[in-house]
Amino acid sequence: MPERGRRLVRSDELRLSYFNALPMTGKLGFLQVLRAVAALLVVADHALYYAASKGPIPAWQENLAWSLGTLGVDIFFVISGFIMVYTSSDLFGTSGGSKNFAYRRIARIVPMYWLATAIEISLAYRRSSLPALDRIFCSLFFIPQVSNSGEPLRPVLGVGWTLNYEMFFYALFAAALIFKRRLGASLLITGLAGLVVLGSRSPIPRNRRPSLRSCAVRSCCCSPPASGWA
Repeated sequence: MPERGRRLVRSDELRLSYFNALPMTGKLGFLQVLRAVAALLVVADHALYYAASKGPIPAWQENLAWSLGTLGVDIFFVISGFIMVYTSSDLFGTSGGSKNFAYRRIARIVPMYWLATAIEISLAYRRSSLPALDRIFCSLFFIPQVSNSGEPLRPVLGVGWTLNYEMFFYALFAAALIFKRRLGASLLITGLAGLVVLGSRSPIPRNRRPSLRSCAVRSCCCSPPASGWA
């Protein structure tokens, strides 16, 4: 190998060893930046829609709000899918791996979400607009339900709609953990891609069917690394 080539290889090895020596927080620090960007995009989206609720705004601003919110949510979904694979890769094909994963996700999300939903229900009761029992049940157990004809699928706590997709993805991921990493990830990607194809051919109106983006972006971020998985 020429001298210049050896120097380049050595330089790459040094950079790789430096990266491996970093703590986990340093390696994933860029995700915090992405989370901040996604949060700002969603805030801008809600701010524009709030302005629209106070009076008419130009069509381009409504389109901008939709585009910003869409991009922000997609970034959050990608981060979530990447973190699931990154932090749970050692659970693939292990005894109790699916159970441990499901327990951790439920313990992290459900108590706070149920508390927030209970507060929303109590506020609705004070406004004399208590939701029906079936809607409360579906909201608590992350089951998408049409609340009003022609409107998007939203739980009692409206902003919790993304958790319906999150929990569905967690269920698929927990099932994939039964298998070895390569097979499990491949099955997960195939399943998500299949849902995108089925959804694109669905006669159900777009705002009443599950988000195709949430499946598509997850299938991208769950792809095995170039080095391969055992």
